[in-house]
Amino acid sequence: EVGAGPGNFTSYLLTDRARSWTFVEPDPAFASKLAKSYGDYSLPVEVFQGTILNVGNSRSFDSIIYLDVLEHIEHDDKEIQHMIDHLNPGGFIIILCPAFNFLYSPFDKAIGHYRRYTRTSLLKLFPASLNIRRAVYLDSTGFLASAANKLMLKQSYPSQGQVKFWDRLLVPCSRFTDIVFSRFFGRSILVVAQKANGA
Repeated sequence: EVGAGPGNFTSYLLTDRARSWTFVEPDPAFASKLAKSYGDYSLPVEVFQGTILNVGNSRSFDSIIYLDVLEHIEHDDKEIQHMIDHLNPGGFIIILCPAFNFLYSPFDKAIGHYRRYTRTSLLKLFPASLNIRRAVYLDSTGFLASAANKLMLKQSYPSQGQVKFWDRLLVPCSRFTDIVFSRFFGRSILVVAQKANGA
């Protein structure tokens, strides 16, 4: 899990199917927190403070996960190549990113986003050695809320109440509307890619 932060997503990702888990986190405080939180976990866990380049060329993985991380990296094409270099044949890359650059807002800029993505722009970064297994938009209700904020509210930061409203109402609503709209649009884009055997 690259760019794991304080581990907000980790509890949802770690299952009994995992044999080991590796965190890669550039922020020293977050890396230290991850080491303390998962130091006594039931499966082998290690933490690298830095980027995927700090993992070492000899290490490779069955799955590499970037959740709301790639948009923070200036040279995203090079980052994907680093992922591939550390991925076992047959292994998976899982990427979640904010979608649609016309939704780029002062909030994106304030938290260090270089860009947002469309399905086309993100898939252009993947070489032929990766087979795209899934590429879908998620959170269609959130897309409409983000568009409204961009056009009308124009807030740089969401309020605490707006975050709670989003989590408690909009996200559950999107589980339904994403199906209705066939994941044709959304606030985020999810891509799952698999490295070809022998690549």
